[in-house]
Amino acid sequence: DPAAWRSLGPGALLGGSFQAHDIAVTPEALAKLGKEAPYRAKIDFDANLEAAGGGGGVKLDIRGLTGGALQQAIDTHLEASIDAHGAKATGGVKTGAVTLLAFELHSPLTRDDLLTGNVRTAALGGTVALAKLPAVGEPPPAVQARPLLAVFGRHDVSAGTLAGTIQVGGTIGIPTAVAAITAYNITIPAS
Repeated sequence: DPAAWRSLGPGALLGGSFQAHDIAVTPEALAKLGKEAPYRAKIDFDANLEAAGGGGGVKLDIRGLTGGALQQAIDTHLEASIDAHGAKATGGVKTGAVTLLAFELHSPLTRDDLLTGNVRTAALGGTVALAKLPAVGEPPPAVQARPLLAVFGRHDVSAGTLAGTIQVGGTIGIPTAVAAITAYNITIPAS
């Protein structure tokens, strides 16, 4: 009975956790879920919920993601949390030892906002960057163009770097982004 549960308030929740590791993502598994997609990966997922709805967090690792436009395997790591002070998410994407992307997102969205359904109007801010997040006041670091573009099957670039950031704003329901990406000394061999 939903009304009876609501009347108990958040104190009825003692907290909890959930873990799932080595979940195989395959085109066949996705088809069983009604999604036609050529992706393969292994997923680890950990979630925790604090007592009385005090907050919680998740960690998600996607290892060896390939398929579709991804011609080389990528690994993705995400950590997100929410509490009485707000929500935040951090993570990154890499191929082998090369970091391709890093991000940090934040919102004043609290656990109470989440419980009352006030999600879409919460402010959103943060940065997505090639390679790694720049230090405050520093230019964005550069990533080698060759390994980054090879992930998408582009092998026609032999040298050069890419640098850039995407500033995220707006709200969770209507996010905005302003991107500044710069290519330096890109070399394409003569055919």
